[in-house]
Amino acid sequence: MTSSANPVFYFAHPITMYGTEAEQSIIDRFRTQFPEVSVENPNQQRHQEGYRKTAEQTGNGMKYFTDLAKKLDGCFLATFADGTVGAGAAKEVLTFLRRRAPVWVFDMKSGNFAKIRSIADFRNTYELRSVEATRAQLARERAVMQNGQSIYSAAVWQQQVGDRSLFGEGDTFLVTPSNESNNNPPRRRIGIDERTAKYYQTNAEQQVEVWEKFTGGISDYFAEVFAKPTKVLDVGMGSGRDMARLAQKGHDVYGVEPVAELRRGALRQHPELLGRIWESALPTLGGCKTDEYEGLVCGSVLMHVDPVYYADAARNMRRVIKKGGDLLICVPTRRDDVKGGRDDKGRSFHTIEASDLTALLEQKGFQFHKSFENEDELRSGVRWWTGWFKAK
Repeated sequence: MTSSANPVFYFAHPITMYGTEAEQSIIDRFRTQFPEVSVENPNQQRHQEGYRKTAEQTGNGMKYFTDLAKKLDGCFLATFADGTVGAGAAKEVLTFLRRRAPVWVFDMKSGNFAKIRSIADFRNTYELRSVEATRAQLARERAVMQNGQSIYSAAVWQQQVGDRSLFGEGDTFLVTPSNESNNNPPRRRIGIDERTAKYYQTNAEQQVEVWEKFTGGISDYFAEVFAKPTKVLDVGMGSGRDMARLAQKGHDVYGVEPVAELRRGALRQHPELLGRIWESALPTLGGCKTDEYEGLVCGSVLMHVDPVYYADAARNMRRVIKKGGDLLICVPTRRDDVKGGRDDKGRSFHTIEASDLTALLEQKGFQFHKSFENEDELRSGVRWWTGWFKAK
């Protein structure tokens, strides 16, 4: 829609949030999760002037913002502190949804962004305030501000939502320094350790090209496992290769990846995935809704997770998948290039016996269905085991 090199997303949020710590923190988090997207913030003088002029000319200042929404690529929303949506923000969001443009909403509790799937999803999930109720809520928030505080300052926000995820680091940020100097597990739940993350950050472009060369692997089993159109989550989607293959077969596919450079590389390779990728990873799968997906793909990912978190990873995979859904998970059973838990590039690798992984997944709510084995396409001395499980 825009002429910018990057997609431009509009930030719909209450005017009482303008210029606050919460506003900047949410924008920063959005840019971290979607680094390929530019942000259009209505909290700018030119937009306020446009609103005023449109109001004078038409009697409807909101027309300025709904017309602006028609020109942009997507939207992300922040609600009032009580979780409701003001009338103006609701109009803006609905303008994007009617065009089937991607819309994300900031979840105050988790500190992540969740996708709004449709107009019905939006109306059923959130209380949309009338114009009168919006004015009353703004008046209440302004009364707090007149007492010398903003309802969207760090201290007041934390008091309102009972959570530090917006201004703290929370449990959903997934890279932490490795603890190789001792035998204690990291204090925070991690997706990949610092050295592994650093490798992918530095070599993302090269790594994406390598992954795109693979013609087989876990995707060889997609047709059998996902025989009909399915809502699928790809955990650790890397270059987006498997997401694209699933999408080509008519599946409603989404992906999570903790490394921003890989997410950018995936969108360069597969621009059709815009709005379907966000920052998250095992073991927490933060920002992924419970019972949201009918299928889950986890290819060559668990090997990077510290084994002390395998149980958490299995539990959260079961959390996000619906009963009866399909899990397709691939792990290495042989890596001749790994010495002391790392390959020659410094990436951490952990092998797990197929029987041990099966026992763990069955303990956490899955039922083994079938397995496949194959040698690596491009490297000798590497063997993969892929398990197909049903969510009980």
